Amino acid sequence: METFNLFRPIFYLILMMLIFNLLYVSGILKKVTAKVCILVNSLMLLVVSIILVYTGGILADQLVVIGDSMIFAFMLLIGIINLLMFTLVFYQKGK
Repeated sequence: METFNLFRPIFYLILMMLIFNLLYVSGILKKVTAKVCILVNSLMLLVVSIILVYTGGILADQLVVIGDSMIFAFMLLIGIINLLMFTLVFYQKGK
């Protein structure tokens, strides 16, 4: 029997994000600023959302159902918010 492992990359990224946060909170990553921590977390969440949209497309194709357009709209909104946040962080860095 074949195992279902389409969500494995999502759990890898969540685990990496949690380990990074643990290292930051524990003080091991002393030279990392809060802005860098937020940017890394946002980037990982963006990658997780991309993987979820991709995996949802695969599942919809396998189950012969129509994909949800709202998920795509959420993905675009997440991308726009991340782009805005990166712009604000780098704009403030220049000041």
